[in-house]
Amino acid sequence: KIQSIRIEALHVKRSIEDSWVTRLRDEFSSEKPSQSTKLLSFELAVDTWELQSLELFNPLDTMYAVVNGFDFVSSPQEMRHHNLDISLQYRGMQFFTELDSIVLSEGNEFSSSLRINATDVGVLSAALHYSSDSSSVLGEAVFVKEPILEYFNTDIAEEFLSGGRMIFSGKVKENMVVGNMSLDQSLFTARGQLEWNIDSAMLFAHAEAYPSPLIFTTDLLQGYGDIWNQFSPESLEIQWKSDFKELMEFDIVLKDGVNSATVSIPHLNEPVRIDARLPQLNLGPLTGVEFRSVIYPNLRSILESTEFKMNAISSKLVLNDSIVKGLSFSYVHAEHLDSIWVSCLDDLLDMDGHATLVNEHLNTTLHLNNVGLYLFDVLDTGQHLSADLHADLTLEGNGYIRLNDVLLKRANDIVFLREFKVTHLRGNKNRSFAIQSDVLTCFIDGRWDFSDFKSLGGQIGQNVIGQKNRLWEPSSFKFEINAGSTDWLTDLMHLNTHISQESYLFGLYDGPNKHWSLTANIPSFQMDKVSGESIHLNSAQINDQNSTELSASTLKYGGNTLDTLYVLGQGGRLEHQLEALASLRDTIPSTLALQANYGVGWAEVVQSKFNVGKSNFMLSRPSMLNWDQQQWSIDSLGFKSMEGEVWMDSYKTVSNENITNVHLKGVDSDLLNFIIRDPNAILSGQLSLNATVSNPMSSPAILAHVVFDDLGFNNTYYGRFTSNLQWNENGHIFSQGQLLEQDESAFNYAGHYDIEEDEIDIRMSLNELDVSAATPFLQGVLTNLQGSLQGGISIYGSRDDWNINGSMVLKNGQFNIPSVGSELATLEPADIRITNTIIELDSTQFFVPADSTLAMAWGSLSHDKFKDLNFDIHLRTDSIRAVDLPREMDSYFYGVAIASGDLTLEGPSKQLHLDLALETKEGTNFKIPLDNPTAVETPSFIHFVGQDKVVIDSTVIPEKLEFFTTDIAISATEDAQIELVLDEVLGDVIKTTGIGNLRLKILEDESLELFGLYTVSAGSYLFTLQNIFDKKFTLLPGGTILWSGDLYKADMNLEAKYSLSTSLQGLVTSSGYNGENVDVELVIILKGALMSPEISFRVELPDAPSSYTEELQRHFLNDDAMNYQAFSLLTLGEFFKQDLAIQENINLGYSVGKTTSEFLVSEFGSWLTAGIGSYVDLELD
Repeated sequence: KIQSIRIEALHVKRSIEDSWVTRLRDEFSSEKPSQSTKLLSFELAVDTWELQSLELFNPLDTMYAVVNGFDFVSSPQEMRHHNLDISLQYRGMQFFTELDSIVLSEGNEFSSSLRINATDVGVLSAALHYSSDSSSVLGEAVFVKEPILEYFNTDIAEEFLSGGRMIFSGKVKENMVVGNMSLDQSLFTARGQLEWNIDSAMLFAHAEAYPSPLIFTTDLLQGYGDIWNQFSPESLEIQWKSDFKELMEFDIVLKDGVNSATVSIPHLNEPVRIDARLPQLNLGPLTGVEFRSVIYPNLRSILESTEFKMNAISSKLVLNDSIVKGLSFSYVHAEHLDSIWVSCLDDLLDMDGHATLVNEHLNTTLHLNNVGLYLFDVLDTGQHLSADLHADLTLEGNGYIRLNDVLLKRANDIVFLREFKVTHLRGNKNRSFAIQSDVLTCFIDGRWDFSDFKSLGGQIGQNVIGQKNRLWEPSSFKFEINAGSTDWLTDLMHLNTHISQESYLFGLYDGPNKHWSLTANIPSFQMDKVSGESIHLNSAQINDQNSTELSASTLKYGGNTLDTLYVLGQGGRLEHQLEALASLRDTIPSTLALQANYGVGWAEVVQSKFNVGKSNFMLSRPSMLNWDQQQWSIDSLGFKSMEGEVWMDSYKTVSNENITNVHLKGVDSDLLNFIIRDPNAILSGQLSLNATVSNPMSSPAILAHVVFDDLGFNNTYYGRFTSNLQWNENGHIFSQGQLLEQDESAFNYAGHYDIEEDEIDIRMSLNELDVSAATPFLQGVLTNLQGSLQGGISIYGSRDDWNINGSMVLKNGQFNIPSVGSELATLEPADIRITNTIIELDSTQFFVPADSTLAMAWGSLSHDKFKDLNFDIHLRTDSIRAVDLPREMDSYFYGVAIASGDLTLEGPSKQLHLDLALETKEGTNFKIPLDNPTAVETPSFIHFVGQDKVVIDSTVIPEKLEFFTTDIAISATEDAQIELVLDEVLGDVIKTTGIGNLRLKILEDESLELFGLYTVSAGSYLFTLQNIFDKKFTLLPGGTILWSGDLYKADMNLEAKYSLSTSLQGLVTSSGYNGENVDVELVIILKGALMSPEISFRVELPDAPSSYTEELQRHFLNDDAMNYQAFSLLTLGEFFKQDLAIQENINLGYSVGKTTSEFLVSEFGSWLTAGIGSYVDLELD
């Protein structure tokens, strides 16, 4: 019995279709129960098979396969595999396959583990199982990054599989195939299932995909960026059902979290339905849309581009936050015809129309019944358009677009046009373009193209200035523009442009005959920052001869205005003559007059004069200028005036070096101040300069010497300033200078700047430098700055980020704080440190020159390179003249305040805050004027006063500070007197001394607030009745005034008495009374609102028996009677005793709420009528 057969090599050299090979294949595939294998006419019973190598080669498919190590052991029960390796090359791709643990049991069950490794693709691992009733597979595939899939012949699959991991499973049982798959990749994740009925061939598949944002940048999808910017799905769901014959049903649902769209195809032969809800879009004015659409007859017609039709209706269209409903359209595609019909009946968008495209010819009719333009542009709010639009165009743009019966309703007017038509026609040689309308007509006709205008503009410009010789274009055309009222059109197009009516522009260009002309007349125009009036232009070119005349009555650009401009130029390529006159609007207009000849690279200034402010300069003599791209030369160009001279000349040295000299001689500071125009930096003196510039257009080098004689700054005289500057060709600038004050150096510096490295290094030394010139830079916070500085300062770093560091000593320093009028002077030298961010004052003892009171001051001034000043100054004292202000117009407070406490001045210069915490001392005479007769809006009733009469100094105009606020905490003592003027005209005045804690605030809007409780210790009330009488009441201690913010709404509770001696005859009947005069005190009581108090009286008899008082009160039946008696006591000095019943008929109650004087004056006439007139005779003015 043969135990084994070993075949070293087996070559089958017959075709695979050969009958011998076919029989061999059939033998191996027969279903015989035996383990033997029949080969041709004999049978072999084997126990072990070994196959060391099997090679297959097919040159047509470029396939090469090698099978190695094939061995398995057979037994009557099963066949078990130990190892099988297969190497396959296919079209350049290499695959290595391993099969492990192959088991083929007696019941024809098969199982195995499969691993396929493709170096350039990835690794596939799977577990396989087969039995007679079912089969299954479970595995995964891991793809390498950037896999090479040449056999697909596409890069798309490589991009979507790169680095991905796919898990799959499948099962076949009876007639059903079921599969599941998931794929995770950087561009997306996907999950899917399928079911296939083998018998019916019916396939059902469902898949879900979740794209990442990166997927929309892939080669496959990046060309549709405009779509993905509006709708980039975050999920994709597909359901597919097909029998691979007629049934083809699928639904696609796309969602991005907000927007969604569904595409449904029930059958290949049925219409396609699209349902979209896109509430969040950003397509210009379109921000949302909902629509439904049907494409029929079916999908096949679209794919095959045969005849199909699309109908759609939008239930909601959101345009610039406005909702439009009921838009519908229809699109029809046929072999040689495309047409669209659209209609909308919404009030905001009422239109209908159609368009057809036949053989590349477009015809459109659109009726705009009422269209809100703000739907498409929010800047067109309130504008509505109605018109009939017709268009007849080819796809190349030949034809016309016409609007008829245009009605534009705007917020303030209505624009009506009969017609607005744009026509464009192009033939083999000629082209014409025209606009015809009621307000604008223009045409251009001839041989031209739109692209010609860029080069033509450059040629015409060079013909006018005569510097470069441009070639003539082959174009030949004429044009004309006539403008009417076009503001509505520029407004509609949101152009910052205005062209007045009766503007026109016409001309021609004839390149072959070398001739062009241009004429323009524009009464007025405005375009962005440029505007002008009465613009006239005439310009023409024939061969190389040009003549141009331009004039304008006004020409503005930015903040500059030319009130006169006239330019006349004429000449040829070799030489032009130029005349120019211009006047620059200014406080003192600057005028330039010029006559010159010029050509390519040269100019001769024949005559010229100009002025800067009051300085008039005139050309000394004609001068030549020459230039090229590398250098220039000037032949003594000079201007003279009474305020100085300016000269410039240049020449070339033997070594071909270009030298330019600039000279300024005795230029007066008035000219410099006119140029600088900084009110905080006023110069005086005369400036001279000698500068030499080498190679100014290549590698410039500069030597300069500056002298400023009699230099003054902000009315402070300093002396003579000199400076030298050197700028070498290596990009280094060196400079040094000094200021001599009475032959002593008050200031000197030395500096260097490296242009390439952008490094500054400057050292400054100060020696008794007067600081008074710096007063204006303190922006009114501090004034009258005096003293001198000694020390040093360094500046270093880059130009944009320089640093400063220095220390100085201020000697004999003195300054005012205008907000409180304090004047302070240094008692000792003050140390000052300066850096990039702060100017710091060390603790220094100060005194007040007026009375030598002392205080300690310290603080800082923070800044950002001397911009954005921020104050933080502190002062502390036991006794100092804190406030010393004369009365000025609209003063918040004035007078003198001797106080102890703290002062803080803080905040930015434009939002300064003064904080005072003071306790008044002896000598305080602090006043808050609320009785300013010039300030009508400020009623007069309160001010802190001394014994002096109020005097208004109208000659002093205080400097106003923006957003200045003050917070003053005052601990009032009995040293201060308060005066309340209840009625300045009538003279109702209360004067009092007392104690209290008050807080005075001046807010940013310059309003005044007062808080606190003031308790009266003593005082008087001068009660007046016009010029009839004045009676002095004595204030009773314990009265109060309470302020809660509003000055005029204080709450008061005051009592004052008026003492006199009078008879009680007729009022007191006591047996002990004998008709003698007794002491009487009339007490006035003021309660409630300060401006309208409740006024009442009572009568007291301090030295009389109480029975007198009780009997007296029985005669005063009510408040009116008491008021009647009070008036009698004040005017007559005695009680009123005639017909006391009169008092009962006089109702004075309604007078409560008036000031006392107002009350008495208003009731005086009624009292006379009641009978008092017969008792007393008073004469009133």
